[in-house]
Amino acid sequence: MHGVDVVPVSVTGSRERPSAQPDSGTRDAVLTPSIIVAPGPRVDSGLDRHREFYVKPAHCLLAPAGTLPYRPDLGTLSYRAQLGFILEPTDRFTPPAQILSRVRGLVAAAEVVSIDRLEVGWEGTMWHIRYGEGGAFDGACPIGPSMARIGAGDSLPEQLEGLRLTDAWGSFGIDVGDVASFLGYVNRWLRLGPEVLVLSGAGHGPRLRLDGQQPTVVFDEREPRVRAGGMITVEAGILGAIGVQIGGLDS
Repeated sequence: MHGVDVVPVSVTGSRERPSAQPDSGTRDAVLTPSIIVAPGPRVDSGLDRHREFYVKPAHCLLAPAGTLPYRPDLGTLSYRAQLGFILEPTDRFTPPAQILSRVRGLVAAAEVVSIDRLEVGWEGTMWHIRYGEGGAFDGACPIGPSMARIGAGDSLPEQLEGLRLTDAWGSFGIDVGDVASFLGYVNRWLRLGPEVLVLSGAGHGPRLRLDGQQPTVVFDEREPRVRAGGMITVEAGILGAIGVQIGGLDS
């Protein structure tokens, strides 16, 4: 990313409404969305005809220098590096080809889930992973120290093509087309704006395997697994690094 205004970002009371939008003119950015949207699992089956997302509440946000509070019932945690996208107020059904032009803020994030708390259930006409408390506990969305303010004239696709994310799984670039497709899909269901932080970017993460009698949640062997006392680490170029300590059992 070159020629983009990068400013320090902070998280205030996570249950508050946004007190500063990325384009507010202030030097520092305050990130306080009402909800966080994260991509759902990939599906290992010939029935992969749908996309999914799930919602993390605002209390999942964790400031760059924070500590993730650990509870024994969370079991083993996994995480993946993501980019957090903040859009200007955007009406529903904005085409994916136009959606990237609505992005006004970009931060690094870690999407944290409890491997042991994810459940599989039948809903409607297909199987789903039920994230529930497995993706919505305090601190389940650490963010990086910097926000890139994206102007209306900036070419976000060009900026994203030069950005790489690194987590314990490995280093990877950003599939711009996939990001635009996901933002457009979320926008079919939600009106996007400064109050919604959308996570996207990572291609790895939980998968839903449907090739047996009992559907199961599967994590790749390379997926990071951490518990109390461990670290969540993400590198995101000029957006900075995330280094979050997981609190001990007595925290």
